Amino acid sequence: GIDLSWIGKKTRITGAFFMDEWNPYSTFNKDDNRNWFGAQLGISYKPNILLKDILIKTEYTILDPRVYKHRFEINLPEHHGYPLGFWAGAHTEDLWIGWYWFINDYSHLKLIIESTQIGEIPPVTDQYDNISIKFLDKNVKKRNVFGLEYEYGLTNGISLKFSSNYFSSKNLGYKLDNFVKYSFSVLYN
Repeated sequence: GIDLSWIGKKTRITGAFFMDEWNPYSTFNKDDNRNWFGAQLGISYKPNILLKDILIKTEYTILDPRVYKHRFEINLPEHHGYPLGFWAGAHTEDLWIGWYWFINDYSHLKLIIESTQIGEIPPVTDQYDNISIKFLDKNVKKRNVFGLEYEYGLTNGISLKFSSNYFSSKNLGYKLDNFVKYSFSVLYN
C-alpha cells in the first residue's frame, strides 16, 4: 500500500491505495486475477470568507468486495469482528463531506453529509475460485447521514460538544430506517 499527501497554502490532498493478495504475474489476466484493491482520496480547502476561516473537507473511499477477507480466520484483519481498516469493511463505497465554520478561537460549527453503500460480502471460496464478483450488485445496504455539530472550548483543554445527526438507512439492521441521534460530550485535551 501507499499513502500520499500534498500540502499547499490553503489546500491539502491525501490519498491511500492498497492491494490485497496481489499476484504480479496475473495482473492483467482476467481468468486468474488475484488483485484486490482499496483506495481513498481526500481533499481539504481552507478559504477565508467574510473574515471567517472555513474548512471544507471531503473523502471518497472505495473497497473491493474481496479485501479484508482470508480463507484462514487467523489472518482476518479484525478485532472482535470489527474491521481494522475502513469502518464499513469490504465491498464499500463512501463519500463524506464536512464544512467547518470557525466562529472564534474557542468555538466552531460543523456540518457533515455522508453517503455509504455496502454490498453483500461473497463467500470467501468465491474469491479464491476466481468467480466474478460485481461491485454493489445485490442486497446493497445504504446509509445517509446529515449532521450538525457545535463545539465550544473552555479553559485548560476542556471543550463541550453538542451534535445532532439524521440517519436515513436501508437494510442495515437498525430498529428504525430513519432516526435522529443527539449527543453531548465533554472532551479533555
